[in-house]
Amino acid sequence: MARKPKPSGRPLSRKRTRGRRPLRKRVLIVCEGERTEMIYFEHFHTNAITLDVRGIGKSPQHVLRRAHQIQQDEDFDEVWIVFDKDHFGDGEFNQTIRHASKMKIRVAYSNPCFELWFLLHFVYQETPLTCQDCRERLSQFLGRRYEKNALDLYNLLVEHQEDALRHAERLERYHYEAARASSSTRNYALENPSTTVHHLVKRLRAAQQAMNKP
Repeated sequence: MARKPKPSGRPLSRKRTRGRRPLRKRVLIVCEGERTEMIYFEHFHTNAITLDVRGIGKSPQHVLRRAHQIQQDEDFDEVWIVFDKDHFGDGEFNQTIRHASKMKIRVAYSNPCFELWFLLHFVYQETPLTCQDCRERLSQFLGRRYEKNALDLYNLLVEHQEDALRHAERLERYHYEAARASSSTRNYALENPSTTVHHLVKRLRAAQQAMNKP
């Protein structure tokens, strides 16, 4: 009787094999906010992506530490943190962005707040804003009072998503070129308004589209 081969002890490969569909991409998103961001990103759940979205209601540094802990304990293809400048100190905001890169954790930040990403669905914006400014302008574009935890907000915004991506990319170039022209180190805390949420949205969309290819 032939002996059964001993298990190698290696984890199963996540690579695509011929004739099989790839395994679902596992993405962890740890958010500073406990509701608004979670409600938004949970709409990207598809048969192509397994999303684990967690809101912890803590400062940017706490969000980074929590994401790093989970990253050490669980297997994810990508780990992202989502946080705002809002009332947090400039030093903490900048350090979180830089430390995350060293930990191979991706960052989707907004300055001053996540609502800037929503606002970019309707208009390009370079003039500094407060969080209250963002909410008031959103109310105007939505034709109703903006509510942070509205369950239908994603559906109201999705038809303008391409505009938001284009506006966010343009805004990112604006700040990059300004820093390069002044030969200064990037001070992300002073780049109001700014956001990198579009990078996360593009990654989630790309994963969805890859699964739909023959």
